[in-house]
Amino acid sequence: MVSKKGKVASWSRRALIVFFGLSLVLHIVFITAYSASQSLLFGLLATWTPNISAIVVIAFVLREEAGVRRLFGGWTKYRVSPWWYLAAVSPAVLVFALTGAYLLLGGRPPGPESQYSLPSLIVLAITIIFTGATGEELGWRGFALPRLQSRFSALTSSLVIGCWWSIWHVPGWIIMNDVPSPGYIASFMLTLIAQSVFITWLVNNTEGSVLIATLNHYAVNISSGLVVSVLGLITWDALSIMESLSYSVIAIALLFLYGPRRLMPA
Repeated sequence: MVSKKGKVASWSRRALIVFFGLSLVLHIVFITAYSASQSLLFGLLATWTPNISAIVVIAFVLREEAGVRRLFGGWTKYRVSPWWYLAAVSPAVLVFALTGAYLLLGGRPPGPESQYSLPSLIVLAITIIFTGATGEELGWRGFALPRLQSRFSALTSSLVIGCWWSIWHVPGWIIMNDVPSPGYIASFMLTLIAQSVFITWLVNNTEGSVLIATLNHYAVNISSGLVVSVLGLITWDALSIMESLSYSVIAIALLFLYGPRRLMPA
């Protein structure tokens, strides 16, 4: 006879497998639809597939009463120390520091990817608010992270999410015929894996605040896009390599200071 606890564990594993698989499948479907139609709706949905998958699994696989409400509740956990807000947005400072180092070491600014007017920058800012971090973090850190940590260490959970998070981006490059260099792909994946450790540290020390995780994700996306696409001070390849090395050092330091089991003070 299977115990009730065993059933719960089995459903939890199944829910995670369905979540990760569905997030990738839906991403491919919506990116393909966007590529064919250039519909902004499909483009938006493609960035929301981690959140959509979490909602679907909670509602139709786990059938948790008030589960979706609890999921969105991760965005309302804002009563944390101001230091955690500073830690969340610190990657923006890192990006500017790395860009400065690149220029001081003789790196040549490639120039902006295109000319941006004030209206286009406003549209870009609004787009960033509703895509990217907003569409992903309820899924990655609000749904998957706590369930993984119920069985595995903070480090293992971070590695699982980081690996899948990086793989999740690949179909978009292929379908949109925008495959970057092998060096960029490798450094990008290493960055997301190391960043995943950093975000787990943030979330675990703020009682599961998905808001803090989302702010961190925003900080990386906005600062990187600003120095590369808008200002044209550094190439994506150079920034990605420098970020991967920096984040790896930071992740190792956090694991040494807080321990891989919980990434929290003892």
